[in-house]
Amino acid sequence: MDVKTAFLNGDLDEDVYMEQPTGFVEVGKEDLVCKLNKVSGSSYIFLVLYVDDILLASNDPDLLIETKHMLSTHFDMKDLGEASYVLGIKILRDRANGVLKLSQRAYIEKILKRFNMHNRKSTKAPIVKGDKFSKAQCPQNDDEREEMRTIPYSSVVGSLMYAQVCTRPILLSLWACWEGT
Repeated sequence: MDVKTAFLNGDLDEDVYMEQPTGFVEVGKEDLVCKLNKVSGSSYIFLVLYVDDILLASNDPDLLIETKHMLSTHFDMKDLGEASYVLGIKILRDRANGVLKLSQRAYIEKILKRFNMHNRKSTKAPIVKGDKFSKAQCPQNDDEREEMRTIPYSSVVGSLMYAQVCTRPILLSLWACWEGT
């Protein structure tokens, strides 16, 4: 395996240069290069882009403002303020303790209502390793098969997979147990 950014984690006495990234080449200075300025404990910013929505997160309020300004000079944008939801995921902040949490409770409750499962009892693990499934659990006659046709199985699976991939790793382990049987 090759760690292409290993130099970012080591102590360097040498200067490191790189070509200007595509799309960021300064007109009239196309032949110049960028010099890496590595500073320990430096500021960082995350830019998450989904279609036409941008979510920014930073440990430095000034860097956040600077980034918003830079983006606004290149694109017609509207600052919607602090995000409370993104892609159905609720963002919970506890700044006093430095905690950021993500919750999909509202999304999962919406799925349960959509598939008429909101009044069901919950369990910690509805499917556990070792559960056995058999053909006897499948529809046995034409009426049962017709009833199963009305169940949007692929929509249920897709909805659960979205939740699993985003913020619910417990669903991933349940899914793995189910697929393994």
